[in-house]
Amino acid sequence: MYVLKGCYESVYNARWHHVVEVPGGEGMRMEVKEGKPPQPWTYRAVGYTLEKDDGVEQSGAERLRLMVLTSDKEWAYSWGWFKPIRDCYVNCEVERVWRIVSGDLTEWFSPHGRTDFEPRQRVLIGTPGIGKSMNAGSYLLYQLLQYDAEKLPVVVYVIGSKSFLLDKTSRTVTQYPTDEISRSVISSLWQRGMKGYIIYDVAMKGTPPATTFAPPQWGMIVLTTPNENNFEGWRKHKTAVPLIINCPDRTDVKAMCFWEKHNGQVEEEEEEQAEKQAREQAKYWETVEERMDKVGPIPRCIFNESEYGIRLTAIGKAVKDINASNATDYMGVGRSKIWIGEYVSHTIVKFVRVQAVSGIEVGCNAPVSRSAMATITYHLTHMTPPVDVFNLLLDNFGCFLWVVFEYAGTAAFMNPHAVDIIQRKLTELQPEGRLTSRFSVLSDNPRGHPTRSKTLKKLSDNPARINLEYGVLYLPAVGNFPLVDALFFMESPQKTLVGLQITTAGEHHTQTSTVRLFKERVASYFNGWEKLSRDMTWEIIYVQHADSTPIIDWQRCNDSANLTEAENREIKAFWEEKVHQYQVTITAEM
Repeated sequence: MYVLKGCYESVYNARWHHVVEVPGGEGMRMEVKEGKPPQPWTYRAVGYTLEKDDGVEQSGAERLRLMVLTSDKEWAYSWGWFKPIRDCYVNCEVERVWRIVSGDLTEWFSPHGRTDFEPRQRVLIGTPGIGKSMNAGSYLLYQLLQYDAEKLPVVVYVIGSKSFLLDKTSRTVTQYPTDEISRSVISSLWQRGMKGYIIYDVAMKGTPPATTFAPPQWGMIVLTTPNENNFEGWRKHKTAVPLIINCPDRTDVKAMCFWEKHNGQVEEEEEEQAEKQAREQAKYWETVEERMDKVGPIPRCIFNESEYGIRLTAIGKAVKDINASNATDYMGVGRSKIWIGEYVSHTIVKFVRVQAVSGIEVGCNAPVSRSAMATITYHLTHMTPPVDVFNLLLDNFGCFLWVVFEYAGTAAFMNPHAVDIIQRKLTELQPEGRLTSRFSVLSDNPRGHPTRSKTLKKLSDNPARINLEYGVLYLPAVGNFPLVDALFFMESPQKTLVGLQITTAGEHHTQTSTVRLFKERVASYFNGWEKLSRDMTWEIIYVQHADSTPIIDWQRCNDSANLTEAENREIKAFWEEKVHQYQVTITAEM
């Protein structure tokens, strides 16, 4: 054992910054501010757990996207490593974990008239590489040190073979071998009547906690990947409650990029310096976003070029290894089964939180990225014999449909049985003043639906133009493709572009600049687009699931500040005259 000088004060006094999105032009821009955010995220109770309450955010107001805590002497996760990590990233998912643990502490230390009360034990499960250890673990450590020292005088942080005892009374950090802290140190403290909380990080290929690691009168949370070998024995013995942490979303990652490339100054800058920094930030975000489109929102991979290359190769190998005999094993997407058996599959899926019954959290697998989703769909639909992706996805996971809904929603249009139901359930959305209704081309010719898929590669990779094919579902490899999530073309009864927009919201209006960008992108993919598109009508189908707020009104195309008045007028006229809109709800019963 030995004392780590200055580490306690460094963590306890970690400096706060936060990144916010503020309105600017057509979208939002990022800003870094000092200190704690004046308006933290709000959460609402859902059964026995919490979820972020987006309903309290005001439209047009600045939005908190990321909190950053900086410890000059690093965090327990990296103590003793050759690579120092000083910044702890706290997004709404990490904050949510602390709010739940904080609730456990309140229950623990509230008067309940029992001397044998045992605090709730937790297991935090998430996709490998998203920051459970560094971010969630470090933030829990910080907040536990802030907690009332009389009630909770000791915090223990365990990672692999190293353990750290943080004593709030002496304000010291003492490092022990993990077997020693479990065998003698914790038990000695407990016998002296002290209460403590343990953060146990099951490092990659680490050792799961022994069921006797800590006394039941201490609080404990285990941080782990979804590999059940890491925690299930301990969880069952302790009746620990699972917490599922989602991957960071696109905006979270953008905020991380903005923080990493800001120059440390939050005051006004010289205009030239500010412009230079903005260019560097934009270039860095473009690089990270491109990586994220291919390997998913996994910080370990997208912020490290070497790790990115390794993961990209692994994804390619995993997809190539899929065949008709093992498709179900590889596509364990959307199942209540906690993880897939073969290690290679971990590279193409991410772990997602769903509420199963009465707000009980469970985890479910979903494609790790838009590119992986498109590639997997292409691979499965080109097999011999072909695999029915839609039925594969909808097999035995009912209430988890929304997790893979973008995947299943687009795949539904390649399933003849599903198309027969969809074409009968389509509801036309009409703009004000349009007097005549029109059946969708799918209703007039349901057999013309796509039967296979192709991937529209990222344009920055300079793909060769392709010939337009009917009966093919085109899946963009990027997640920010304008206007639609997928598209296909039908030749009969009339030449039609059908765009699929997967949405859960009750409205999904667009802008003239988005429509123009979509036209430009499509023209860049297909040979002879100008001639092909002359007499082509458009249909937009808004695809929703049963728990969505149904779209019932015409979705507008609003003016863009980046276009001229004449350009706005021309595109809006096209939208109202040439575009037909429909809504359909996809259910597991299809």
